[in-house]
Amino acid sequence: MHIEVGDIINRSDEQRIAQLLFDADFSFINYDYTKILNLLSEVNEDTLKRKTDQVHYQFLRGQYALKSDRNEMNENSCVLFANAL
Repeated sequence: MHIEVGDIINRSDEQRIAQLLFDADFSFINYDYTKILNLLSEVNEDTLKRKTDQVHYQFLRGQYALKSDRNEMNENSCVLFANAL
């Protein structure tokens, strides 16, 4: 099956990042853009190891840039968001 233990069991730092991304997802339901920005700024993009976390993070950044009235995300996030669709 070519499945490694690391694919099944998340490390504590990966669980924390997954929880931050989940919380940011939930904050979109409440239109709490300040909380979304705070949650996303806690994630260091360079340390994301799992591809799903990288895509999820970029998706949230792009969604934030498109839906908020703030211009705090860079153009690259919007492009990555569009590519994720």
